[in-house]
Amino acid sequence: MRILTSSDFWFLGLFRNSKEREVKLAEYVDQIAEEAGSVATIWKNAVDAVRASGVAEAESCSTWTKLVERPEWSIYSTSIPRSKLEAFHDKVSAMLEGNQKSEQQFFICKVGLILQKKKLTEEIIVEELKKMKGAKFFHKTAVDSGKTTMEESITLMQNEVLAIADFAKEYRSKI
Repeated sequence: MRILTSSDFWFLGLFRNSKEREVKLAEYVDQIAEEAGSVATIWKNAVDAVRASGVAEAESCSTWTKLVERPEWSIYSTSIPRSKLEAFHDKVSAMLEGNQKSEQQFFICKVGLILQKKKLTEEIIVEELKKMKGAKFFHKTAVDSGKTTMEESITLMQNEVLAIADFAKEYRSKI
């Protein structure tokens, strides 16, 4: 797996100085780490809500709603507006070789796809977690056997966020 090279990002061409380019790239990775933390927090809250009341809905959580809602169409827009969660998937994809299928294999992105359902029950979560067998992780020691429980998924998400944040810190320290 190749992660983040300067040539992978169109906006880096705007900076003639390689130091400026590397700083912008580090900011981009920091932003991905921050957004991953938001996804993990929303996942934890959704799982907690399912355990408490049997159902979790995006409408009951404004941050979850903001994550999955699409902006309104503009008459001047030539493309379909993307939700913040879809934009996060795009960023992870750009970070991982620019391969759309690659990013879909990562646990954090698969959890994001579950969150896009907007209404979750225990049955939905358990069924979706079963489908994640063989998911890839940023955290190198994490393994998903396809028998992940809701509680374990929260821990896995937190570990993923820590691994991405560690990568961001390591990348920034190399500048």
